[in-house]
Amino acid sequence: MARTKRGTSAEKRLLMGERAAEVPKARRGRTTAASTPVVIRNLMPDDDTLRREWVQERLGVALGSVAWRIDRVNVHVRDESGPTGRKTARATITLQAARHEPIVVTARAGTSQQATATAIRAAERALRRRTERAR
Repeated sequence: MARTKRGTSAEKRLLMGERAAEVPKARRGRTTAASTPVVIRNLMPDDDTLRREWVQERLGVALGSVAWRIDRVNVHVRDESGPTGRKTARATITLQAARHEPIVVTARAGTSQQATATAIRAAERALRRRTERAR
């Protein structure tokens, strides 16, 4: 039984989604961290600490070793500050795993970077739990 190539250890730590557009979707198949498509939406324009590169780097570190199980990653970050003036950011990460229902994780924190980091850790745990259950 042939095993799919899961990538070298150096490829596991690359920016996630950096080279996703190189291979057309119809021929993509199992991907490495760099070629897994990542969609990042609604980054707050006034927040300098949260950048696309930082999100891609954190995703690559957390999910790079299991990127071959992931078909697509969506990251949504939005400001949920209400009329009370208290700053709140919400980060939602959706992982579309191969042959499984999507994994959706949401985290709230005072800054968008904290919310995103918490959501990435939660998404990693959820994907690992699903993998262990499938075994």
